[in-house]
Amino acid sequence: MWRDLFAPTFFLPPPSPRSDVPATRDDVVRVSLATAVKFVSDLHQKEVDAHPPTEALRDWEQRAQKYADETMEKADADGIDNVRQTWTAIHRVKAARKGEIFQPREPYPFSRYWK
Repeated sequence: MWRDLFAPTFFLPPPSPRSDVPATRDDVVRVSLATAVKFVSDLHQKEVDAHPPTEALRDWEQRAQKYADETMEKADADGIDNVRQTWTAIHRVKAARKGEIFQPREPYPFSRYWK
């Protein structure tokens, strides 16, 4: 019985004549709708409890959102073509729409500045 615990669960209605499914089958269980909903709810809660979101992930998402907000504020103030991140993003999208690959300009190696 427990071997199929991780198998997909299908909530299909039982066939109309209930006598065609023998009661001895171990892959068919008939319960009330309330019992089925409680089972699914409890199963979901167990999964949430087993894998709680970590603080590091939440912190990472908040830092990413803060970075995006600051970049957009700077783009609003200075213009989207004057902020490297927004300029790159816009040109990358335009190239993708044309079916091209956007290659940003690579910086020169340090050795060229030293000569």
